[in-house]
Amino acid sequence: KDGSRAHVSAVRRIQHVLSAIHATSMDTMDLNVTSSTINEKTLQIGSVSMTLTESNNPDKIPHKTYPPYSPIYYNKLQETIKHIYWMIQKDQLNQDMFLIGPPGPSRRWLAMKFCEITHKEMEYVSLSADTTESDLKQRREILDNGEMVWTDSAPLLAATHGRVLILEGVEKCERNVLPVLNNLLENREMTLESGKRLIDAKNYDRLCQDPNIPQNEMQNLIRVSPNFRVIAIGLPSSTPRFSLGNYTLDPPLRSRFQARDVSEFCHSSQIFAFRRFLKKRITDATDLNLATDTLKKLLLVSQSIRSLELNENLSNIPYFGDAGILSSVHLVSFFPKISIEELLSRIYPYIHLNLNPIEFNSIHSTFIQHRINLNFIPLSYQFLSVSNDPNPVLRFQHLPSKTTIQLKTKSFPSSTNSSNHHSPTNNNFVLTDRIMHTLNHISINFATGKDFCLLGNKGVGKSRLVSYILTEVLNINTRDTPIIHLYKD
Repeated sequence: KDGSRAHVSAVRRIQHVLSAIHATSMDTMDLNVTSSTINEKTLQIGSVSMTLTESNNPDKIPHKTYPPYSPIYYNKLQETIKHIYWMIQKDQLNQDMFLIGPPGPSRRWLAMKFCEITHKEMEYVSLSADTTESDLKQRREILDNGEMVWTDSAPLLAATHGRVLILEGVEKCERNVLPVLNNLLENREMTLESGKRLIDAKNYDRLCQDPNIPQNEMQNLIRVSPNFRVIAIGLPSSTPRFSLGNYTLDPPLRSRFQARDVSEFCHSSQIFAFRRFLKKRITDATDLNLATDTLKKLLLVSQSIRSLELNENLSNIPYFGDAGILSSVHLVSFFPKISIEELLSRIYPYIHLNLNPIEFNSIHSTFIQHRINLNFIPLSYQFLSVSNDPNPVLRFQHLPSKTTIQLKTKSFPSSTNSSNHHSPTNNNFVLTDRIMHTLNHISINFATGKDFCLLGNKGVGKSRLVSYILTEVLNINTRDTPIIHLYKD
């Protein structure tokens, strides 16, 4: 008996080793799509294959919803392929998924890429503290003719049409709201306010074949498609910084999902994606190498900041996420010679945050180790002028080299008395060094198509500065520009 137990234990260990060896051999996988028939294609990733069919609603299938500078954009990166490989496995097992990871758009982009590659239609719900049950089930609406109708929410549309339901921000939703989906996730059933009831496809088909079921009862039953899947997106509650102020998931709801950790992409994958993107935007080889080196240093700084979180006293320092890095890649593609100090002052301005001395000194010393000082930020590009003939073109000068670049932007309403070439004028407005620095930042945002938010104490001139930039610098007609004053209510 002892020998048989030892034999079983040895077999289990050997199987574990073989599975590890097999996993190592599967480190390199390819994503291939082959045509089986005219209307059908086959998706093959490693040992997993999936039949792709044409959708009746192609507008519901996401297409390139992620930027080209994200690693998720490239199908050859192994990290992306392995995530898709796992998601296809869970889809074939009829299991719902939970993508867990740090803040940022990568998990949402990954879920949408899965829908794009597998030709699956998608419904999206962004959850918040204000999400109610009616947002997840049905909402009563009154038409113009006074008729009252029930409008199905995104979860119901996804369930009845066999789509993928993406629930983002589950950690923000109140604990008593999401459990309304418990029965839909586990048994594919749900009772609706309209008196109808969602029912699993197998049970619905079985009832349709039963002659003893009255027809009027079948009219109140709605068949849930067997292709219905749910992909939840949330933050790791085990990390204190991400769990503060958030709601913990209901344990029965949590058990309905198969979870996967979607952390930041590795250094090499990000550099690969960044350089592939920059090659299409930057033609000069010197500028391309300079921009790549700047982004490499930015990644090293982010990794150093994240390593500080291992210290218990520094577990609550501001998180250095990938969203800021991706935003910097977009900016560098327009301004390849921009300094890393300017990038970090935009995405990680720790000197303006309310940090305790230990946190501040730790972050500051890390920046100094990388020879970065945000107390002195050299200005790389200076805004010169804007022309409106025929589309807005903003001119900038690279101060060290005195070279000039021109960037075309989307058209905006110009003043009726505008000239073709317009540069900043004083016009009873004192342009101090601080205002000029802010003006350059805002002009760069306009040129790259980025929104911005001015922060400052009351009375420092935020509204006056915006008005000056719009009218005197960018020559935008502000006559019809609405001003909305926001309050706590």
